[in-house]
Amino acid sequence: MASRDILQGISALRRQLSASGSPGPTMASPSSLSPTSRQYHIDPPVVLDIGCRGIRAGIAGAAEPITEEVTEAPLYPLDLRDFDISAFQDRLQIALHTIYYKVLLIDGKSRKVVVLENPMMPIKIKKAVAFVIFNYFQAISVTLLPSAVCALVSAGVRSGLVVDIGWHETTVIPVIEYRPMFPILGTTIRAGRQLCDIVADAIKDASGVEPSLGEIEKVIASELYCLVDENPVQSSSLFPVTSGGDMYYVPSALKWEVVDKCFLRQAADSYDDLECKTVPSLIVDCLQRLSVDSRAQVASKIIFTGNLCKIPGLRFRILKEIRKAGLKARAINSLGAWAGASLYVSKEREYSIANIRNRNNHNIKVSSQIQSSNGTVYTSKNNYRVFGEIDRDKFLLDPEYANNIYDWCLISS
Repeated sequence: MASRDILQGISALRRQLSASGSPGPTMASPSSLSPTSRQYHIDPPVVLDIGCRGIRAGIAGAAEPITEEVTEAPLYPLDLRDFDISAFQDRLQIALHTIYYKVLLIDGKSRKVVVLENPMMPIKIKKAVAFVIFNYFQAISVTLLPSAVCALVSAGVRSGLVVDIGWHETTVIPVIEYRPMFPILGTTIRAGRQLCDIVADAIKDASGVEPSLGEIEKVIASELYCLVDENPVQSSSLFPVTSGGDMYYVPSALKWEVVDKCFLRQAADSYDDLECKTVPSLIVDCLQRLSVDSRAQVASKIIFTGNLCKIPGLRFRILKEIRKAGLKARAINSLGAWAGASLYVSKEREYSIANIRNRNNHNIKVSSQIQSSNGTVYTSKNNYRVFGEIDRDKFLLDPEYANNIYDWCLISS
């Protein structure tokens, strides 16, 4: 039943994209394709989820990514004003080289690439990602898909509220009928980086030694949890942590205090800055900005994504705080944004190939069009196109096309 809902949702998403600002996927007749071009319809695309702290990669159609490469340091900072974008391109090229030729064992020239984009991913980073994939791996095309919509696809629903607890920021965005509501999007810096800083300060205060990032992340992954009750039972027990390569014992209360301080606790003066809102208050603000009908539809389908949402008790506590504001909040499970993108792209590919075969006896040549952010329409006649797809040749040869890379924020406004 769940798989039927997902397939029906994909069909609805395809119809919606076809009715949006650009035409939906159209195909060229196989008679107009060279033998090399025909291989493009056979090889499934590569799906990449390029986050700030790692890259998930796999082949479209798979239920989960084949590999997850975790970086020791963030790939890019939150503030890009003084950031060397060439350094990011070099690091990304090295990471993707390992993924392509040592893990996936594929030739990038025969594949399309689908990249999941966070709602707050800067245009500068999108252009750098496309530049690396096109120049160093010669991909046929790059398609940017919003991670929030893909998370809903893998959950088998068409509307919901996606809460992504990332490294730099936690983002909250409502999605209604597969349309992200970007004007209502909310963000807070209460995310992975701030949690690491709070854990590092707590361990340093208890041990007197500054822990490494690896030691901090080990504590986060294995020790932290969130209290269901706001009034915990006081305990004087200790637990061991490694700091600076040595073993120390710190109070067990640290396991839940750091989580409460990072995601749930208001500032001491109760005047948090707008970018420092607690996660529950951020969700409540986003829901209250919706209409009454949309609010009820979205609040009953809250999806949590990101590795930190796996902290035991955190989702339950966030929902409990939302219900205190008078909203009927309920969370649903999702296979994740990567699985949603994999499922959507694989089904879209099957749909396109089936249409190509149906046109085989009619010798019909069909072109596809895509509109850039400045309104310019480009036409492609070589193979099928998913909405939001960036063509390699035009990106490399046409500076205007490359400078106006596709942005989901513009199409939804």
